[in-house]
Amino acid sequence: MDALQWAKVREAFNELIDLPTAARALRMAELVAESPVLATEVEQMLQADAQAGTEQLGAIAGGFAAAVVARERGKPVPRDLRVGSQLGSWLLVKVLGEGGMGSVFLAQRKSVGFTQQAAIKLLRVGNQSDEARRRFVAEQRMLAALQHPNVAHLIEGGISEDGIPYLALEYVDGVPLTRYADQSAASARERVNLFLAVCAAVEHAHQRLIVHRDLKPGNILVDADAQVKLLDFGIGKLLHELDEDLQLTATGMRLFTPGYGAPEQLRGEAVSTATDVYSLGVVLYLSLIHI
Repeated sequence: MDALQWAKVREAFNELIDLPTAARALRMAELVAESPVLATEVEQMLQADAQAGTEQLGAIAGGFAAAVVARERGKPVPRDLRVGSQLGSWLLVKVLGEGGMGSVFLAQRKSVGFTQQAAIKLLRVGNQSDEARRRFVAEQRMLAALQHPNVAHLIEGGISEDGIPYLALEYVDGVPLTRYADQSAASARERVNLFLAVCAAVEHAHQRLIVHRDLKPGNILVDADAQVKLLDFGIGKLLHELDEDLQLTATGMRLFTPGYGAPEQLRGEAVSTATDVYSLGVVLYLSLIHI
């Protein structure tokens, strides 16, 4: 599949993924009439996305079952934290994002003479499965290994009093790379310079044998000072010992964003640093398309 065809497939997928079932079926029928080959590729991406969702639900169900067992044994069952909750020295101020696996809060803590902000990432109580916890610990270890000005750094990690794992990360007050470039009417040179900062962050991770696996504009923020920050190594993967110790490449685990995933991810094959390079190409294309 050439780059133009892949761009059409990705565009069609992004259109269909948010449609209700009936509307999706109608649009799919139109695609089949327009281009059977394109429709087949899009259908495969939709199936991969659905499979990933099923696996996440399975992990959540496993966590729920563990909570039920804990209750039956008389152990305290953790509760999801909310805005206004205290997490150690951190006060959760507002929700920055939510998903099936967890939530991210803006948090702050005060000390003598200063107030510090952080993005607090929490696993949902219903997702306290062994696999989810292993991935969470893996993310903490990966972030601890990354020290780069274009990577949102780890401040601390721990477990709440209720037993909920959390990560405190550098808070980035920014917007996605492509939106920043368009809103600021950045020139081609300026856009390429922003992209080179992203490449530097990814190169830093690759030098430490870490593959991000979910590079997309939403995980690349630019602040008011035009500083680029790469976020979310939640589905990242170490290429050697952690991969074996934590079994992060279990058969069937396809955790990525299909619209930006490399062909080997869509096929469920092994990933490598080349996987991130492919996604970087998609990000660059989207960064330059509206000049």
